[in-house]
Order: sequence, then C-alpha cells, then structure tokens
Amino acid sequence: IFVKRKAEEQWTYCYGSDDLSGAQLIGVGGGKVVASVRDWNEQVLFLLSGDEGRTWDTLSSDVPLTRVVIGDMGTMFGISCEKVYRFNNSSNEWTEIDAPQIHCPAALYMCRNGSLLLSTGGPTEEDFLVYRSNDGGKTWMVIEALRSVPIQYFQGMQDGSVWAIGNSSLRSDDCGLTWFFDSNGWRRDIATDTDGHTYSVDRNFVYSRDSNPIWEFCYGRDGADFRAIATTPSGVLLAATDVAIFISSDSGATWQSHGKLPDSFLSIEMIALSEDVVIISSPYSDIAVSTDGGRTFTQRSILPIRAIKFLTAISEFTFAAVTNSDQL
Repeated sequence: IFVKRKAEEQWTYCYGSDDLSGAQLIGVGGGKVVASVRDWNEQVLFLLSGDEGRTWDTLSSDVPLTRVVIGDMGTMFGISCEKVYRFNNSSNEWTEIDAPQIHCPAALYMCRNGSLLLSTGGPTEEDFLVYRSNDGGKTWMVIEALRSVPIQYFQGMQDGSVWAIGNSSLRSDDCGLTWFFDSNGWRRDIATDTDGHTYSVDRNFVYSRDSNPIWEFCYGRDGADFRAIATTPSGVLLAATDVAIFISSDSGATWQSHGKLPDSFLSIEMIALSEDVVIISSPYSDIAVSTDGGRTFTQRSILPIRAIKFLTAISEFTFAAVTNSDQL
C-alpha cells in the first residue's frame, strides 16, 4: 500500500510484505482508511489506519466485507454478500446489524448527513429494494420510489446530490428522502466537472445540468451514438462515440473532434486518470488506453476478463473496475 499525503509529494510505501498479495482499499473517509490484503495461505486480513497510513491496526478478519463506508466522524459501516455490519471501536470488531428483512446487499453509501443507503438484489424483481437508515442502521425503511429497480451503485456528486445507478438513473437532492427519474430517460454515462456541473450522454446527444433537475441539450451529432463521458482533473470534458472522441474545454459550450478509437471498439465507460491518460472499457475483453489526452488509443486485451464496468479512478496510474469474470 502506498500513500501520497500532498499533491506535490511522491508516492511512498506505507504497508506490505513479500508474503502478502491482493491489497485493496475498500473504504476511505473521516480520517480513516480501511484496506484488505491476503496472506500466504489466502486468508484475508483487514487493516485500519487513522493517521494517513503511518500505522496500521488489524481488524477482525472473520467478516468477508465487500464494501466499507466511513462517515466524517470516523463511524464505519460495511457489507458482505449476505449481511450489514457496524464497526465497534471499543472491541475492534465488526458487529452484525440486526436487519432480518435485508438480503443480498449490493451497494452501500453514506450521505453527507450520515444517512445510509443500501441496495439489495436477488433472483426476482421483488428482491430489488433500496433501504434508508437515519439512525446508524438500527432501523431501515424501504424507499418506495426505488422498489423493483436494480441499483448497482450510488454516486455522490460535488453539489451533495446522490445518483442511484442501475437499469435506471435516479437522483436525490435531500440525502435519499425523495428521488426522481432522469427527466430524459436512462443515461449511458454520467460525469461531474470541477465546478460541480453534471453531464451525461445518450445516443446522439450530450446533456448538462447544474442544480436544476432538468437536463439541457449541450451538443449533438446525427448518428454519433455517444456512449461514454468523462472529465479530466482540470475539468476538460471528453465524450466518446463508437469511433471518435469529442472534447470541450468550456463546460460544454463548444465541442471539437479530438481523437479516433480503434476500429470496431465498442465503448461503454470512460475515465481520465490525468490530463493525458484516458481509459475506455468495452463489454468484451478489451480496453482502449490513451496517453495523449484522448487523441490516439491503443487497444489492449486483458483476457479472460470480460464486461469491464464501473470504472473508478484511484490515482494517476491506477483504476478499479467490476467485471463478470469469476477468475478475478
């Protein structure tokens, strides 16, 4: 595990050894970092640092956590594939939250006011539920507006709003109390720039909005078939079609053709790790990588991994993704 405490500093080693592997950061917030590693016999160890990685404590490792959220005061909650947990600081252990109605937790999110949002999945539509808790997980209420809507993850925006993303896109401006469907239908991809403006793409158009719940037309090209959108750290917008990249440096006011994708590459998501490094995923076993800000791309196969989705930038050189492969 490496840490960079200031933008101008270099990445420095802060935890690890030759007999460990598979380090992952599974929760960051409230001055705390939670990570997981595997030891030489594949036992998962959970680690907690409260001092920017200078020291690490081992947490109880008998809970197979898949996601941890941390509040501003350092309160921690986690989910496994079956249950919901709260971390007990006094005993240094994860305590199961008594929520018998909750099955198959899929995504967990903590709003800015401390409320918890939890989505669940299952074999039928009736199993797709989203719960909200206002008391630290003691009680949970089903959000009726999201009933039977498969929610794969929650995305917090700089303006404090929360998106629930799945087969539909919904937004809440009041920490999950009320939700509304995207007024123009489902969006293929969503991005936020450094000023807090939100952008989305859908077929032939790019849309934008501030705090207004109505999407506004931003840019369009007949037959373009926009599929993905991303913002660089400086706020430059990049929109991808099946064959080309378009760029805007003025919050979507004007757009120019910028680059070309590899032949027959099907884009589904895009992230910009820096002003130069841009990565686009596909539903197959390929990704497209650019090191010149999206002007040219190299197609790379990462067999046997397929359906690379939910790209998340971790650093200038590292990103995480979800795949449908059981081999990673």
